[in-house]
Amino acid sequence: MKKKFKQLLTWCTNQIKSFSLGPDAPKGAAHGVLVLTGILWLLFAFGVVSNIRDGWALLLFTGFVLAIILVAYLTRWVLRWFANFHKGYQLALFITIPLLIIMNFEWMVPVTLALAASLLGAVIWVLSKTAFKKLSTNRRIVAIFGLLLGFVGLLSTLLLYHKVGFKVDPIINAALENEAKVTPIEAHSPAQKGNYEVRTLTYGSGKDLHRPEFGVEVTLTTESVN
Repeated sequence: MKKKFKQLLTWCTNQIKSFSLGPDAPKGAAHGVLVLTGILWLLFAFGVVSNIRDGWALLLFTGFVLAIILVAYLTRWVLRWFANFHKGYQLALFITIPLLIIMNFEWMVPVTLALAASLLGAVIWVLSKTAFKKLSTNRRIVAIFGLLLGFVGLLSTLLLYHKVGFKVDPIINAALENEAKVTPIEAHSPAQKGNYEVRTLTYGSGKDLHRPEFGVEVTLTTESVN
């Protein structure tokens, strides 16, 4: 069964390669994406500068481009570094992080939990295979710090993002605290009905389909304003 699956996978790969434009296609695609993005970015930048009439904004947009290029190189380096990891560990992260995100966690929580669980799992697995006494001094130090960081990261994340949270004192209502010290105004309440009838009027286009007071019942018809 495993052999047939490999044959099927090889056949599918060969079929996909048969539709490929060649090794130069990705390079051309990269140039196309960069050229289009550069044109759109320049149009956007000059449009903003012309609206706000501040030439210094071009320096800000240039800084954005340089920062994004730096982040892109760092991201590619991280992905290459991650590609050298154990295949099973990669698969575990690709399964764990999306499931934690679906559980209404922010992105930082899945990453923190994954790192903490990785440290704990790695140290416990190594200790289960090799006794602590048989480890070298450097590996003992790494194992101890790995356990500490793993437990601290796991417990702190679960505690901080628990639904109950910390017990805190209720916020003092300053208005209620000063209620007894405020001298009441000796006058009639403005909420009481007065001697004069209150009349209202509305103004609008007279075309409002949802509010009659601004539609067919409007008092003053005015032109629409954008």
